[in-house]
Amino acid sequence: MLVKIKTAGLKAGRRLDLKKVADGWSLWDGETLLEESVPVPDTQLGLDHYKCIVNDDKTVRVVRFADIHRHSDNSLKDGILRIGDMVKHTEYAGALTDHGNLYGFVEYYNAMNAAGKKPIIGMEAYQENLQGELDRNHLILLAKNDAGYKNLIRLSSESFDHFYHKPHVTWEMLRKYHEGIICTSACLGGLIPKSLERGDRESAVFAAKELLKIFGEDFYIEIQRHGIDIEKQVNAQLLVLAEELHIPVVATTDSHYLRKEDTFAHEVMMCLEQGKTIDEPHRRYEGTGYHLRTSEEMEELFADIPEALDNTLRIADKCNVNVKMGDVNLPNFEIPAPFTSPLEYFKHICKTGFDERFKGKPEHEDPVYLERYDYEMSVIEKMGFETYFLIVWDFINYARSVNVYIGPGRGSAAGSLLAFCMGITDMDPIRFNLLFERFLNPERVSWPD
Repeated sequence: MLVKIKTAGLKAGRRLDLKKVADGWSLWDGETLLEESVPVPDTQLGLDHYKCIVNDDKTVRVVRFADIHRHSDNSLKDGILRIGDMVKHTEYAGALTDHGNLYGFVEYYNAMNAAGKKPIIGMEAYQENLQGELDRNHLILLAKNDAGYKNLIRLSSESFDHFYHKPHVTWEMLRKYHEGIICTSACLGGLIPKSLERGDRESAVFAAKELLKIFGEDFYIEIQRHGIDIEKQVNAQLLVLAEELHIPVVATTDSHYLRKEDTFAHEVMMCLEQGKTIDEPHRRYEGTGYHLRTSEEMEELFADIPEALDNTLRIADKCNVNVKMGDVNLPNFEIPAPFTSPLEYFKHICKTGFDERFKGKPEHEDPVYLERYDYEMSVIEKMGFETYFLIVWDFINYARSVNVYIGPGRGSAAGSLLAFCMGITDMDPIRFNLLFERFLNPERVSWPD
């Protein structure tokens, strides 16, 4: 939707605010009034405030839609949309919701921020059904705040403990990790739409009530329009259900590629996923419109329920996650009694390992070995990497205990005498003239391999 303005000197791409004042609309730049009584086309604007973007011709484009359901090529063997293209074609705010994973969120988050746009971190999870069976029901989960971001990571990670073709989230997991997360009922593959499609309204209502209990006002019924007959039937029922249970409705488009012209390329990807040629019978996406749709396309498509577009903007406003980049967050390593710190326990393991490796041998009293031991210990202590060593030692020990093959050591890690003492590696670095500095160097502070 375009708004004509008179104000000159506005730079193309600049962000403005359209605010409702009395019975009209005014254009603002932060707190500064730029234009009073801006003529707005005859359309239903349900919010009191909208983001706007200045075009080259001094018209202003009103952002009517935030795309909260879309897939990159991290939706493996399904999406073909590159994150850079997704970011470039995002008006103001949008989500990344890849199938069952968060693989691309760091690249996406950084690219959106660099472009001055608002990233929303999410995923399209696979959810168990009401009977606890892992049957790949879709569910959109979006991080609302920092707590939601952490819970989304937990859900993504733990979903791989419930793997059947795809990683699944369980009802128990959703109840445990729901804080700070916005949830929508997803596409036709969602539990609620699938129940309605097979005529099981009772299950659809029950599932909707359960999700409403878990997420409260952050649960939305999702509506998509891809021109599919069964989708039209299910959508009509979804709207009735949403009204009955007082659940807000949100409009989305299930984006898997950039342009309409990419439909065939996406079908080829689907054939690769199924091991089929394009001439053989294969599964394809029914209907149309799985590209990145513009606000104008969505405004036309959902002209009869404009509040569904406004709700995408409400969701975008709710989502405010601040991800600290560059921090390394190690898991908490529990220190057994009587040790009181990771460093104390680390020194104990290293000393025990040194004695086991060299007791009764010349190396045990060799100044070369003793000096190397003390030097490595001082570097690791100074750089604060003792917990890291304990974590690696822990999973290496566990792997050996269950007969998982562990090699003698690879890369620069084999240059550490203390790694050898701990049993992380299995070759004496001094005997083979390997340098510790290739592994850890106090003059170049970086995490070891």
